[in-house]
This record gives sequence, C-alpha cells and structure tokens, in this order.
Amino acid sequence: MSLIPPLNVKQRLAASLLASGLTRNQAAKELGIAPETLSRWRQNSDFQHHLNNLILKQEQESTQAMYALRLKAVERLSVLLDSKHQPTALRAIETVLARTEAEFAGSAIPDMADEFLAELSADLIRISREAKEQDTTAQR
Repeated sequence: MSLIPPLNVKQRLAASLLASGLTRNQAAKELGIAPETLSRWRQNSDFQHHLNNLILKQEQESTQAMYALRLKAVERLSVLLDSKHQPTALRAIETVLARTEAEFAGSAIPDMADEFLAELSADLIRISREAKEQDTTAQR
C-alpha cells in the first residue's frame, strides 16, 4: 500500500490543463501555484500516470473525431460525383481516382486495374472537353 496520498483536486486539474496543451507556466498561473510546485507534482508517479491517461484519452477522442470527419467527407464526395455541374463532378472523379490509385496499383489483378484506369482517364479527358465546350457555347 502506498504511503503517498491520492492526487488532490488541484493536482488533477493541473494534469487536465497540461493534457489540454497548456505549458507548465500557463497551468501554474491558472491554478495560482508556483511552476516549481507543478514540476514537483510531475515527478509523482500517480500524477504522471493520471496525466498520461488523460493524454491517451484525448488522443483517442481526436482519432475518433477524425474518422467521423473522414466518413462525412467520403459521403459528401459521393454526392459530388453525381453533381449535374460537370466541373464539380469531374473534380470529384479526379479526387477519387487520385486517392484510390495506390489501391489499384497494389491490386492482385494489375492488368485489369491498368485497363480500368486507362479507360477512366480517356473518359475524364472526354468529359473535360465536353464541359469546356459547353462553357464556351454558353458564354456566346
């Protein structure tokens, strides 16, 4: 059993402030303590353990938030692929191709992937030309 008492409220708050990105001096000022006191607390294994757990929790939450945004971006890109505005649809297609090219390059059936990409590139060039022609016609 440890003779060191558990962390007090200020120590837990200090760990939270540090985990949120404040510097030692900023956290100490916020708590109304000397920076040296905070340095001593950081040497306490219970404090360090609590701080590490808070940092890990924040990293996990950030990662989950990024995955959620990624899913939202993919959903939005899917909508843009069907856009009636040709330049928007074309840009969405180019984005999908650019982001998935590495997947096709490592494909177990590279010849098929290469053929698919070649056909798709030809289609992109055709669509791009048609969109430019439509824009030129509309401007006249």
